[in-house]
Amino acid sequence: GKGGRRLTDIKSASTLGTYWKVFRLVHERETEEKIKGKMNRHIHRVLKKLAKKYRLSTKKREKTAMYVEDLAEYL
Repeated sequence: GKGGRRLTDIKSASTLGTYWKVFRLVHERETEEKIKGKMNRHIHRVLKKLAKKYRLSTKKREKTAMYVEDLAEYL
């Protein structure tokens, strides 16, 4: 990485999906053109194959409960 830093590994399949979404949004903002549905579906298939090939985690994290007292802080 830059300046001799280590690059972080991608450990989760959802990270690939997030990177694709961010790329797609940046592309759409810069070109003012949406990526067509067929291309989007193709990319999702490729991401699935990559996740399988590199054995990326597909487990969902357990969601922590929010208590009423905690919610009151946000309201």
